[in-house]
Amino acid sequence: MDIRRLSITGLVVLGIAWSAACAAKKPPPPIEPVTEESADAGPEEAEAAPAPKPLYERLGKKEGIAKVVDTFVKNVQPDPRLKGPASFKGLKGEKLEKFKTNMVDFLCKETGGDCMYGGKSMKDLHKNMKITDAMWDAVVEDLKLALTENKVSEDDQKELLEKLGPLKGDIVDPKTVKKK
Repeated sequence: MDIRRLSITGLVVLGIAWSAACAAKKPPPPIEPVTEESADAGPEEAEAAPAPKPLYERLGKKEGIAKVVDTFVKNVQPDPRLKGPASFKGLKGEKLEKFKTNMVDFLCKETGGDCMYGGKSMKDLHKNMKITDAMWDAVVEDLKLALTENKVSEDDQKELLEKLGPLKGDIVDPKTVKKK
């Protein structure tokens, strides 16, 4: 009987020790529910997408714009569709350099760069030049060609031309517009 009592006492002591050890332990942390992520990007993920770079940066900043302007001048100067005061043939030397600098600064500013354009307004600049719709179209084509030659993407070309399009009303002489 001593062995039996000793065994029961041992089991009781072991049970008490086990209970005390378990009581000292912290309970396990709660299990976080697993949520499945959808492969379909919803509106929340679309909002978190980084904003696209400004057009100014996509054009190569001021240096890239200067290359486009140089190519534009090479395209527009010999263009036979541009006549009279709207011709670029007379731009040489200091006048040509000033034109390029102003155009680079203007495009830089219009595309989101931090440049300051110090030239005249488009309306004042083109006053009395008798620019027609056809001349406007020729200049736009020469600019588009310069953009293509400088490997500017179609989307970036479109965005730039959309920014410049509203200037047509300030550049084209209303007296030259044919009434329909």
